[in-house]
Amino acid sequence: MKKTSALIWVVLVLVVILVAYLISQQSRTIKEFSVSPKDGVHFTFEQYEGVPHEELRQRQDELQTRLHNAQEEFSQNRQSQPPYQYNIAGLWRAANGASYTINQFGNSITIQEQSPLYGVTAVGWGVIAGQEINIDYVNALYANGRAVLRVSEDSRQITGTCSLAGQTFYLSLFR
Repeated sequence: MKKTSALIWVVLVLVVILVAYLISQQSRTIKEFSVSPKDGVHFTFEQYEGVPHEELRQRQDELQTRLHNAQEEFSQNRQSQPPYQYNIAGLWRAANGASYTINQFGNSITIQEQSPLYGVTAVGWGVIAGQEINIDYVNALYANGRAVLRVSEDSRQITGTCSLAGQTFYLSLFR
């Protein structure tokens, strides 16, 4: 039994080293790393560390402008949309501490990602059709991405995948 447990840990450590190496080859810095039986392997990346504060602030202002413009457009087009089935407007949280503010205009939505360390880090816009949510977004590094998400029946959880710069990652939000 002890040999099996030790072997599992050795394999896990080797996998972590391999993943860390692959990530380092893509110029992303690992800010936080944890392994637990409950949550599995968890990485948090330091994406904005090399961006000067003033430049990051300017990019955040540009993201806010884009978000505001999308909200204005969706607000004006609200009357022509069919009634929505799920209300996802409001504040959502992720396990990594990020928060997401979703505004809903009929079936059109906007989303803003807020990092506890960096402030606004991404904005997006999209549609909700039934439980399916499709969002196009841009982050403060000017990378464009796409999220394909699904809201739970009780509208308390949103899960799915996000694609950004050729990588896909899992996203889980709750309120």
